[in-house]
Amino acid sequence: NLNDLAIQIAIVRPGPIVGGAINTYVRRRELLRNNPNYSIPYAHPILKEILGETLGVIVFQDQVLQVCRYLAGFSDGEADNLRRSMSRKRSKESIESYWDVFRNGCESKNIDESIAQKIFQQIIAFSGFGFPKSHAVAFSLLAYQSVWLRHYYSTEYYVALFNNQPMGFYSLDALSRDAQRQGVQILLPNINLSQTKCIPENTDLRIGLSLVKDWGIETAIMVIAEREKYGPFKSLSEFLRRMPESLSRKAIENLILVGGFENFGLTRRELLWQLGLWLGPKKNSGHRSIRNKQIQTELQLVEPDSTITFPEITATEQMVMEYRILHFSSGFHP
Repeated sequence: NLNDLAIQIAIVRPGPIVGGAINTYVRRRELLRNNPNYSIPYAHPILKEILGETLGVIVFQDQVLQVCRYLAGFSDGEADNLRRSMSRKRSKESIESYWDVFRNGCESKNIDESIAQKIFQQIIAFSGFGFPKSHAVAFSLLAYQSVWLRHYYSTEYYVALFNNQPMGFYSLDALSRDAQRQGVQILLPNINLSQTKCIPENTDLRIGLSLVKDWGIETAIMVIAEREKYGPFKSLSEFLRRMPESLSRKAIENLILVGGFENFGLTRRELLWQLGLWLGPKKNSGHRSIRNKQIQTELQLVEPDSTITFPEITATEQMVMEYRILHFSSGFHP
């Protein structure tokens, strides 16, 4: 349920981890599953009302304040000051300064100092950051929605994540691996099939042109507009004649290296060789296109000799190029 998710999210924050909450909570949860009559041990009976939902361990920041108020008699003002201390730099030292107040408050309720010390150590752990319950519940709702979408609409879910990078904790590589584990194949950019951004393609994810290194959103939009207006590109030379002037040679090479022109029936090395014939030496071509007449088309060169063969790119080479150009690999990984 939502409360379980909130606990799972909050318990992996540094505060509960340092406080030793994880192993204790998991062990008690397992004991309860095996024996519904298992009685949770509490350091003091007052803690049952405060820590009942988290099986006797401090998980939420709110619980720290409740423990201080009900167990040690903190005033609302003292509890709020403690809350502020937990969000500051060097908060461990600030929280430790409350020990005397906490110990004296517990003593007034006949709570043994050793028990007070044990509980206070959990409080000190929250100087390493912990979630308030409201925050954890908000995260748990988002986690539930994300898992639901990931399960029932996997392709659309990953397309949305890819198109909204950078965001969150996970890299594109981590997301692509997770997508493949869910049965969503990552299709490399294709000059005749890709859009500006990633799109669903049946149950797979097609990478957008704008994700290719040295391609920009505006350039990708112009290339796609050209394709939609005059039809698909049929060869590399035709693409070079029709491409926008803002598209650099390096951008074309990058798209070749990640398989963006392989539907023309040539390998990546063959396409790179053709590109060199069409554009000439790199030092002369810069960012200009064929229509600028800087290159060898003035010689009325026909399509390059297709009888010349080049060795295939190995899986390792493909992986390295994809990581360099796309920041993830669509398939092979050692």
